[in-house]
Amino acid sequence: YTVLSKIVGNTCDHIFTDGESIIICHSNQPYPVWIWCNDRIDDHIEAIRECIKEFFPLENYSVIIPHEILHELKATDSYFEDVRLKMELFSYRLDDIQTVNYPCDGQMEIADMADIDDLAKIWQNMSREMEGFEFDIDTCYGRVKELIDNKSFFVWKNDEGKIVATASKGKIDKFGKMAAVYTLPE
Repeated sequence: YTVLSKIVGNTCDHIFTDGESIIICHSNQPYPVWIWCNDRIDDHIEAIRECIKEFFPLENYSVIIPHEILHELKATDSYFEDVRLKMELFSYRLDDIQTVNYPCDGQMEIADMADIDDLAKIWQNMSREMEGFEFDIDTCYGRVKELIDNKSFFVWKNDEGKIVATASKGKIDKFGKMAAVYTLPE
């Protein structure tokens, strides 16, 4: 819910909710429309269908939506039949942290300015692959520098010292969050 908290806490183009069991919101372009609802999806299908069609037409917006809802929309409305899954997002509840006892290649480190050139390129690739648009390289340098200065950007370097993955830490209200989680495709 940190994504929801961040969106609602800033300027939004649209927020639709019944105040109880469904929220559909969009911060601004080029970011996606987010749909959250309780587990009773049948109660929300019609509202979601109409909201997307009227306010977030699929030719202009990307939508982050639970699989079950997309499946139901595709099965009941031809408007959604050609929608294709672009990316899978997963969320896990972590009730207990356990140590994993198997070897891995490399180690995690706090990113530093020596890595900024590689990290700016990685940030640019990450934005293109994950968000569907590409920041200019100067914007990427600025964002990476800010995270490095705050000591909130981490890299995983393999045994050869090459950066192969990234992650950042942050806080929204009282919630901790992980972001910029990215692994090089290769």
